[in-house]
Amino acid sequence: MFTRLLTRVGVPLAIGLGSAMALAQELEQVPGAAPPAAERLIIEQPRDYMLSEDLVGMEVKGPDDSSVGSVDSLLFNENDEIVGAVVAIGGFFGIGAKHVALSWDEFDIQPDEQVARLTLTREQLAAAPSFRDRATIEAHEQVDRARPERVREKESDRLPQPGLTPRVPQSGLAE
Repeated sequence: MFTRLLTRVGVPLAIGLGSAMALAQELEQVPGAAPPAAERLIIEQPRDYMLSEDLVGMEVKGPDDSSVGSVDSLLFNENDEIVGAVVAIGGFFGIGAKHVALSWDEFDIQPDEQVARLTLTREQLAAAPSFRDRATIEAHEQVDRARPERVREKESDRLPQPGLTPRVPQSGLAE
């Protein structure tokens, strides 16, 4: 059984890895190609630089040093600068977590401890509105556009009007 499994999985995996390594070596040895100018390259990571993979997944702690979540993703502006981070709060292995985006200025990144610190508590983050990324916003807009106008009109008829108290149906139970 183990031999059959090894033959079905191990051999194709070894062939694939060997092909990938050969391709990587081939890419490094392109004859006649000039490398980019030295000032355009970063050959190694300086001590005071962090990789995005060091930040994403990093534990986020509150002012009382308790864990409030983890960094789920980073937000960049049109100038490719980090302007914020999305913190995942709660959930189980990322499923069911609430996502809250905060300005990058809110974070105190401590790379030696592999921790991002906040002055906000878990309760404050839980009370904050959930972050909606561009894909989520566009999906909601697409659903709204696809719904027939009469459905949208009926839904708006059910919404309470400003200044009016919604009518509560009587249960019919005696008090």
